[in-house]
Amino acid sequence: MILVDGPNFTWRAHHVGKELRSKGRLTGVLHVGLGMLASMTDLFEEQRIIFLWDRSPSFRKAIYPEYKANRDYGDDNEERTAVYAQVDIFRQVLGYIGVWQLEREEHEADDLAGIVSSTHHSQRPITLISSDKDWFQLLRGEHIVLVRGWKGKTLDRWTAERVFKEHGVPAGRWHEYTALKGDEGDNIPNIRRGIGPVAAKKILAGKMIMTPAEEAVYQRNLQLTTIRRKADGWKLGLEVETGERSEQSWLKLENTLDEYELYSVFNERRKLWIIGKWKENAYA
Repeated sequence: MILVDGPNFTWRAHHVGKELRSKGRLTGVLHVGLGMLASMTDLFEEQRIIFLWDRSPSFRKAIYPEYKANRDYGDDNEERTAVYAQVDIFRQVLGYIGVWQLEREEHEADDLAGIVSSTHHSQRPITLISSDKDWFQLLRGEHIVLVRGWKGKTLDRWTAERVFKEHGVPAGRWHEYTALKGDEGDNIPNIRRGIGPVAAKKILAGKMIMTPAEEAVYQRNLQLTTIRRKADGWKLGLEVETGERSEQSWLKLENTLDEYELYSVFNERRKLWIIGKWKENAYA
C-alpha cells in the first residue's frame, strides 16, 4: 500500500512547475503532479495507492489558534487561489482513474497516514510519500518506509535507522523533538528562546531539565506535533472517495489533459489509467 500526502504532493508540484501556464492559467500542479503520478508505475510494484487530504479547520487550531497562521494568506491571494483550483481538478482526475482518496473532519493528511498505517493489520509493506519530516514519527516497524521524493528512478527512501543516523533523533520521538525546538513551517514556537536542535536533543537525552513554564509549552506543542494513530473505526470515521472507472471517465481524463494542454502527460495517460487499476487486497 502507498499512502500519499496529497497537500504536500500537489504543493511540491506547484513549486517545481510554478512558471507553467495554459491559456493564462497556472498548470504546475496538474502538469508536474500528474506526471509524477504516472511515473510511479516505473518506481513501485503494483499496489493500491491512496491519496490523503487535509480537512480544515484542523483540530489543532482549537489547541493553538496561531497554528499554521503563517500560511493564512486570505481568499484573495491570487497564487493560492490558482493552486487550489488546480488541486480540485487534480482530485477529479484521481476520481476518473479510480484512485482512492481519504479525508476526515478536522484532521490532516498526516493523521490519516497515522490512522491507516497503524490499523493495517496484515503487516504488509507500507510506503509513505511525503517530504514532510513530521512523517518520520510514523516509521515504526520494518514494514513502513518513507519516500521523500525521487530523481529519475532513484527513490529517497527513509527508515527509522536512517532518521537516527542522519539526525540523531529516534524516529518514534520526532514529535517530541519538534515540540521542543519548534517548527517554523507550522508556526509552532520553541519552548523558549534559544532552544534549538542541539538543546532539544539534550533534553530528550535527559541532559537538560525544563522549567515548569517550558514544560507547559512543551505539553501544548506535543498536541500539535503528534500525528494521530487511532480512530473510531477508520472505515466509518473516514470519508472514502473510490472514483469510478468507465469509458466515460477515460474520455473525461483525455478531455482534461487536452483542456489544460498537458501534452506530455497526455502521452502518459495509459500509465495513469494503470495506477487506478492497482489493487491491494487488505482494503479491496
